[in-house]
Amino acid sequence: MKTTIWDALLSPVSNHSQTPCIAGLLCGEEESDGDRVRFGAPGDSPSVMLTRHGADYLSADVFLPAAGTGLTGEQERALRELNWSKVSYSSPEKGLWEAQWRWYADAEVRAQRGRSMVTVLSDVLRLPADDLVVRSWGYDGPIDPGYGLGVFDDRPSQRGVTGPPTGWDDLTDRLDWALCTLPAEGCVGLGRPGFSMVQIMKSYDGTAGTNASDPSLDPANLPSRSDPRSEHARQLFESGWSPELVAPDVACWTLGEPRVFAGAGSLARQVVAAVRALGAGQPTDVRASVFRNGRAADPDYVVTELGLEAG
Repeated sequence: MKTTIWDALLSPVSNHSQTPCIAGLLCGEEESDGDRVRFGAPGDSPSVMLTRHGADYLSADVFLPAAGTGLTGEQERALRELNWSKVSYSSPEKGLWEAQWRWYADAEVRAQRGRSMVTVLSDVLRLPADDLVVRSWGYDGPIDPGYGLGVFDDRPSQRGVTGPPTGWDDLTDRLDWALCTLPAEGCVGLGRPGFSMVQIMKSYDGTAGTNASDPSLDPANLPSRSDPRSEHARQLFESGWSPELVAPDVACWTLGEPRVFAGAGSLARQVVAAVRALGAGQPTDVRASVFRNGRAADPDYVVTELGLEAG
């Protein structure tokens, strides 16, 4: 019989405990500040994010798509009944509703929090089990969540997806995973050799820097949404990009600094749209480059997961 994600999350941590394994995630002195586990469908979808904060605390946050309609009154009442609190301030690292506890709290407290996360996913957000994936990462990139939950990760190689992308949708799906789990200060660049490059750099603060180079941009006379002046500029505006001056004589396209703490949202789709608008005819035209600021190793695994040639 196929094990559902609900069965896996609620299964006991051991034969001698009834605490569900979801309540055992990110517990222990060896876990790092900023480690997190995301439960939700890929892309720009509702999710619950479990995050480790320092040496003591865990939080579970409800995140919704940036362009979503928000929670209903019924959903908010259900969250209150589960002892979740509405977040009263805005931060890239905070969702709309949150529950907090110490990772070493009594087993009964941890079990209650773990079961409430599953209830929020299944009954409050009403997310179909077959759509959910489990992604786990920290400031240094992907991590194993433990308790066998890695089988629900949609890492391309975990799903048996290898080799060149079969199409733009395949590349978008792979890129969504890569940008979501990218280490802090890590950068991914996609483009055609010798042509424009689209770059995304993830920050420690839960946002990402974005830019797309375009030799046709005139810093002294930038296009506008009402007057794009070219088909590829119209496509870029349509997918959310805007031109900006980065120096008196240098311009690029940007999405600003989208929030990526709880996943890449619509970022992968927008990056692929820019790569196509800037001249890539098919995924095999695209080359990928990666680096990470500082002394940490570059996230070279990203190029393999995307199935692209390095360049």
